[in-house]
Amino acid sequence: MTDPVDTHLYWNVRAPHYAIYDVLGRNILEQYITPINRVTPIKSLIDVGCGKGELFPLWCQLKIPRLVGYDFSEEMLEISRRRVERHGLPIELYHADIRETPYPEQFDFAVTRTVLMHIPAVDIERAAVNLSKMSNNLMLFEYSEKVATKELNRWCWLHDYTLVFEDLGYRQIAAIQRPDIPQTLFHFKRE
Repeated sequence: MTDPVDTHLYWNVRAPHYAIYDVLGRNILEQYITPINRVTPIKSLIDVGCGKGELFPLWCQLKIPRLVGYDFSEEMLEISRRRVERHGLPIELYHADIRETPYPEQFDFAVTRTVLMHIPAVDIERAAVNLSKMSNNLMLFEYSEKVATKELNRWCWLHDYTLVFEDLGYRQIAAIQRPDIPQTLFHFKRE
């Protein structure tokens, strides 16, 4: 793995102070996945880059029987672990780096939210291949611009998710652009 910046250190140090208070983003995810779950109940979901578990209440609300939170930051997972224990959530937690290790089984859905944008360009293909090993249905809620409208900080990279995942045999089912920031909810499916 090539890591031009120490992303492990960055996220472990940032974990105690990191928070996503993103009601609109959660609503976009909820409005998209709820009808899918209603038509064909989702039996399993992995939240890749789950962070502090901000989306765990949504996954539990959907009554998905098998839930896994996956993150490479020990500090983020510790905060998630406390959340899971405090609320008695039926979520397993798994420590691994998507650039190195996929979860060892398949899920109905694999979901990321502002995760892949933090993967260096030299590692995005490997991360995508590992993500593809986890599910044939990918929901990516990621920063997405063809050309950055402002300078990105050193922890962020632009990726062409459509190209990356089409090269792995996925087709794009949906791309919902947020109205407030350059973030898109992508749904990719591989038959």
